Amino acid sequence: MLKMYLKYKTTDITQSNTPPAVHIFAKKSVKDSGKLILTCMATGFYPKDVKMSLRKISTSFPDHLITSSGVRPNHNRTYQLRKSVKIQEDEKDQYHCYVTHSSLIEPKEAL
Repeated sequence: MLKMYLKYKTTDITQSNTPPAVHIFAKKSVKDSGKLILTCMATGFYPKDVKMSLRKISTSFPDHLITSSGVRPNHNRTYQLRKSVKIQEDEKDQYHCYVTHSSLIEPKEAL
């Protein structure tokens, strides 16, 4: 039984490239009225290496303005990453999230 378990345990999702699901969402800032916390999340990807940028129109934010969770493991041996930035509430339609990963031919974008 143990040999059978070990055989099946090694054949899971992490044996191949798995593309990320990319989501972008916003919530009101508790500290600053008129501002939103815009968060981009990439999840379910494998391998661990991923690049994410938050952009206003086509300009990326500098790293010192972004809060990052760092790449973290999911329960199914895939990974996730979240990055957030504080923005003006009336400008939220101008922001995009771009994710590049080895499983993707072109970067994935969330609006």
